[in-house]
Amino acid sequence: MTMKLDQLVAECWRMYDEAKNIDFVVKPSIPILFFGDSDRYSHSKIRVVTVGLNPSKSEFPDGNRFQRFPDAQGIYPEILNEKHIEKYLSALNNYFRRRPYGQWFDSYEPVLNGLGSSYYDANESTALHTDLCSPLATNPTWKGLTYHQQESLEYEGIKLWRNLLSILRPDLVVVSIANKHLEKMKIVERWKNIFIVKRKNPYTAKSSKLNIDDKATATIIFGKAAQTPFGTLSYDDKRRMGSLIASMLRARASATTIIR
Repeated sequence: MTMKLDQLVAECWRMYDEAKNIDFVVKPSIPILFFGDSDRYSHSKIRVVTVGLNPSKSEFPDGNRFQRFPDAQGIYPEILNEKHIEKYLSALNNYFRRRPYGQWFDSYEPVLNGLGSSYYDANESTALHTDLCSPLATNPTWKGLTYHQQESLEYEGIKLWRNLLSILRPDLVVVSIANKHLEKMKIVERWKNIFIVKRKNPYTAKSSKLNIDDKATATIIFGKAAQTPFGTLSYDDKRRMGSLIASMLRARASATTIIR
């Protein structure tokens, strides 16, 4: 996996270098290929990947742009010549051990905990976070960009994301973004409702299959976002949903074993 990741590292840094004169791309910063410990992820009982749109500008605070990624400070532009790749990957792998943007990631964490997973070193499975549209942080956020600004980044960004999933080969992809972005993913089955919170405005999470590449698929779970992932659900509802998903995956695994 390391050799293939190195190729994607080079690709995302090329994207950053080519975007260095675009005014809405945060600079100085780094392109973020993924968030979390890729080694612990690869050895996890269940490999879970969560999905957003692109990194937040809050990943690079004005007072100290590299406080969340200290290992990556000063590696640009030499990384364009295949130097400091280990430092860069160390910065990504240690993200949740430093000063992560908890206000946002803690919205996904209860769902992960219900699954027996976590971004942090707190469960038998370690999850990674990825971004569908671009590895580059922008100001304003993705939603605040114009259509043409988004378009200038997302063609290569989505291609990079698909290649990354082909390397990561997740068992489960958990997504809470605007519904319109699902068409950018390779969904190969009809959606099925799996979790409903009954209230005045019922909340429904649904499941399908995502095509990873010619040889693999993953289960994908989707629920609408608000300001944050699954933003209108309580902590307890998110954890209950995670537990239900875990039960669903175990049932599928058992059925597959019986068939074999």
